[in-house]
Amino acid sequence: FLNTSWGHQSYLLRQEFFNAKIHSFTSPVESILITFGGTDQNNLTSKILDDICSICFDYKIEINIVTGGGYLYINELKEKISSLLVLKRGLKINYEHHSGHISNIMEKCQLAITANGRTIYELAHLNIPSLVFSHHVRETTHLFAHENNGFFPMGLYDESSSQNLIRLMLKLISDNNFRQEAFLKIEKNSFAGNKKRVLNLLNAVLKKES
Repeated sequence: FLNTSWGHQSYLLRQEFFNAKIHSFTSPVESILITFGGTDQNNLTSKILDDICSICFDYKIEINIVTGGGYLYINELKEKISSLLVLKRGLKINYEHHSGHISNIMEKCQLAITANGRTIYELAHLNIPSLVFSHHVRETTHLFAHENNGFFPMGLYDESSSQNLIRLMLKLISDNNFRQEAFLKIEKNSFAGNKKRVLNLLNAVLKKES
């Protein structure tokens, strides 16, 4: 492992994120993103939607949902969205499956709820404080999603998660100072120099081997 480099200082963002507009702090929260990676094997997308739809309705917050190419619950999710839109007139939900450019959606979101994978680096680059759930125990060992970096690690989703999520989301929505503090912590992270850093590491290895 001495010759292995990993983590946010070695992660190479796709070009779309360098072309995207990086957030400045704004208030109020107008839009939130729910996305849980390529497969979302635990269908956290649906569970989180249930948890936050009433809050978003009350505070007039638009919900943006993005699912990946391996997501198996598309029809059930579409039915749930349709039911919620009938039940709560005025609720705004946008849904995209296997979005080609998720950065376009992130650009308009002030908060996100996501998994503890590569997406958190993309959210960090765009300055989006996020609540982070892990799909499995291994993901809980990914330590970048920490309050020191403007993220709120929620652990594995269990019977207490709904209450904890609602409590924290309400605080982020209603307490501008609390959300701004998270924003300033996430704002310090930069991925702009990672490509050069990785190339320098590779060149150093090649020079050593030659």
